[in-house]
Amino acid sequence: MDVEPPVVSNPEPELSPAARRGGDKNKVGADRSAASLLWYRGIRLLMATYTAAIGGWRATGRRNMPATGGVMLVSNHLSYLDVFLLGNGIERPLNYVARSTLFLPILGPLIRSVGAYRIQREGMGASGMKETLKRLRAGGIVTLFPEGTRSPDGEVAPLKAGIALLVARAGVPVVPAGIAGTFRAWPRGRLFPIPRPIRIHFGPPIYPHDLEGLDPRAVTALIHDRISACVEIARQGLAGDLDACTHSVGRVGSLTVSRSTPQGSGRSRVGRGNSRRPPPRRPFGRPPGDSRRRSRRRRRGGRSPAPRSSLDRR
Repeated sequence: MDVEPPVVSNPEPELSPAARRGGDKNKVGADRSAASLLWYRGIRLLMATYTAAIGGWRATGRRNMPATGGVMLVSNHLSYLDVFLLGNGIERPLNYVARSTLFLPILGPLIRSVGAYRIQREGMGASGMKETLKRLRAGGIVTLFPEGTRSPDGEVAPLKAGIALLVARAGVPVVPAGIAGTFRAWPRGRLFPIPRPIRIHFGPPIYPHDLEGLDPRAVTALIHDRISACVEIARQGLAGDLDACTHSVGRVGSLTVSRSTPQGSGRSRVGRGNSRRPPPRRPFGRPPGDSRRRSRRRRRGGRSPAPRSSLDRR
C-alpha cells in the first residue's frame, strides 16, 4: 500500500542570493573586505600604541557590545582622540561619520580607508542617512556623536533631534559610550595633544523593543541619560587611576636615602641615633683666608710660622 508523504504546512523558502550574503553579517568585519580589515587593524594597533604612550587608556564594559549584526555606537564628543579611542576598545571594526570639510586631498583618503564617510556640516542629510542605514544593514558598527560637535566645557551637551529618527529607521541595538580624559588631553584650541590618562566605558545596549511607545523626545532623552551615565562611570574610573598614581608616587617619595638598620643598633648611614638629618654639606668654592691659615698650622704640627720682618720683605 502506497503511503502519501506528509504535507508540510510552512515549507522553508529558498534563500535568494542577497539573503545568502546577509548570512555574512555574523562574521567580524563583514561590512568590509579582508584587505580593508587588515589595514584597519594595523591603524588601530598604531593608534593604541600612541595613545598608550601619551598617558595610557582603559576601556570597560566591552562585553556590552554585540558580537555580530548592525550596531549604532553613540558617545560624547570631547576631542579628536575620541574616534580612535572608541575603535581601540572594541574588537570589531567601526564606521565613522565625518563632516565633509575633513575630506582633504591627503586626510580624506586616509580616514575613508578606516571606515569614515562624509556628511554635511549642518546635519546628516538624506545621503548621510542612506549611507548609515546601508552600513548598519550590512552588519557594521556605525559610530555617531549625537552632540554634533566637540564639547566646549567637557560636559555632555543636548543631543540633536535627528538621532531619534535615525534610531527608529535603523532598528538595530544602540550602545552608549562615555569618554573621560580626552578633554584635558586635547581640548578645542590646542594644536597638539598632551599626556593624560583616558577612560572609556561602554554601557548596556538599548534594543528596539526598549523604545516601543516612546516619542522622539523621549528617545533622545533616554540616549542622553545613558551616555551621561557612561561618562560618570568613566570619570570615576579615571579618578581611581589618578588616586592610585598619586599614592604610588607618594610612597616612592617617602623612601629615605639611608638603608634601614636592625632594631636597637641606634645607627644609620646618615648619622647617629634615630635622626635622619644628613650631615651639613661643606660650601662650594675655596675656604676663606682664616681657614687656609688654620689648615697650614695643622699640617705643621700646630706651630704658627714666625712673622716676617720688614727686612725679609725687602
